[in-house]
Amino acid sequence: MKGNSVYWVIMAGGSGTRFWPLSRKNRPKQLLPICTADNNKPMVRVTLERVLQLSNPENIIVVTGENIKDEIKRIMKEIPSENFLFEPEGKNTAPCIGWAAIHIKAVKGEDSAVISVLPSDHYIGNEDRYFEILEEAVEAAKDYSKVVTIGIPPSSPSTGYGYIEIGENINNNKFMTKGRRFVEKPDRTLAEMYLRSQRFLWNSGMFFFKVGVILSLIEKHLPELYEILLRIEEGIKRGEEEKVVREEFHKITPISIDYGVMEKINDFIVLKGDFQWSDVGNWEAVYELTAGGRDAHRNVSIGDLIAINSSGCLTWAPKDKIIAIIGVEDLIIVDTEDALLVCPREQSQRVKKVVEILKKEGKEKYI
Repeated sequence: MKGNSVYWVIMAGGSGTRFWPLSRKNRPKQLLPICTADNNKPMVRVTLERVLQLSNPENIIVVTGENIKDEIKRIMKEIPSENFLFEPEGKNTAPCIGWAAIHIKAVKGEDSAVISVLPSDHYIGNEDRYFEILEEAVEAAKDYSKVVTIGIPPSSPSTGYGYIEIGENINNNKFMTKGRRFVEKPDRTLAEMYLRSQRFLWNSGMFFFKVGVILSLIEKHLPELYEILLRIEEGIKRGEEEKVVREEFHKITPISIDYGVMEKINDFIVLKGDFQWSDVGNWEAVYELTAGGRDAHRNVSIGDLIAINSSGCLTWAPKDKIIAIIGVEDLIIVDTEDALLVCPREQSQRVKKVVEILKKEGKEKYI
């Protein structure tokens, strides 16, 4: 796949508020060593190393926030400087993908090129199988000129993921199906129904399409965004991309590609991703993904831990600190220089509420 006709877009923006207090505005989730093999490399670095096995650096585009551009460039030093797109402010995934597509069209001159869009902060197990599925997805995007996505067979009735309803197989390929619809994150009852039906997969957030295909869909379903993208394209042609982006980006209404485009289409292709995957959405997901590192009482510790009559806890501490727990169960405990988080594991999805309160109270230094 190391050809000029395939571009890999790594979405490296986002704030990761569910990982407070470790994740902060200028050190978001993707810059943290969460669920990586040695708890040392940032997630975005691990993502890049996977993509570098499939692509030349010249065909990798990184979209991220201007506020973390220096750190991103340091971590992703193989990428040419002109392949970084720095958003003045976060506007969710539809503007991110749209800008990458119009950039590739204008700068690379490849309207028919395939774009592979990958989040920078997901956990992937069984990488050999993952690479096989990515290759199939790219080829399907080339052959069918449709949106192609990867759906993950659900292992539980999760309410934290969007879902994809699938139809019949394509060309007798049991891993490739027609997609019927994308659906929003369900409540528990609906998620259980989806799981029983065996017709629904988790939405992985990985997408593959030709430049022209995604731009046509944005034009149809997000016309205001499309008009801004056209103005950015004109700016690129004048050699003023950065200037025009600064002028136009604040006008964009934040919207995800799922809600803005994917939930409005019913003619797409789904590949079943039968590899281990997680979007690592909160501290509970970290606990679930570190089963191999648990002690005899199911405790997981990053840093030094003394546990007495305690079980099922996840603790994270700086190198120079020790966490001691006595008589507690199923807690998340994250200690940093200026903040401490303690919460039941089952409520870890509510951590982002803390960030909302901090913003409301004007305590920006803790965000």
